[in-house]
Amino acid sequence: MADPLQNQLPDPRILRFIGRHRVMTLAASAAGTGELWCCNLFYAFLAPGTMGYEGGAFVFTSPAATRHAAMFSGNPSVAGSVVLESKAVGRLQGLQLQGVVRRADASPELLAAAKGAYLKRFPFAAVMLSDLWVLEATRFKYTDNTLGFGTKLHWPAQ
Repeated sequence: MADPLQNQLPDPRILRFIGRHRVMTLAASAAGTGELWCCNLFYAFLAPGTMGYEGGAFVFTSPAATRHAAMFSGNPSVAGSVVLESKAVGRLQGLQLQGVVRRADASPELLAAAKGAYLKRFPFAAVMLSDLWVLEATRFKYTDNTLGFGTKLHWPAQ
């Protein structure tokens, strides 16, 4: 029997939050040693369903030689966050996410979609575009205090 929660799109409020921001923190761990490292990255977002990504995908650029890229090249499972900082507690919002990272050049179609999305959002990057990566989102936990203190939305739904 199929899971009725599978194939559900993320809540539109989660997608709207992702679209309103452009920087995420991404955490990676080294295969074997478990060494941890995080970085902050500009991102573009591929909407759910694009290229078969059920929850959508974050596109970012980073040289393959960076510490974090070397880590997720060996261990593609990552976690990340996007936050809206505010002194007013009632306005705080944040997204925690999990996913799997792969190089955008894994296929010509993926590379074209990733490059198009990234350059549309950051046209100035055309002159310095580095290695492109795609983070397929597999889980979201969105906290939005504007919906009531501590309100959390999950995808997939729990």
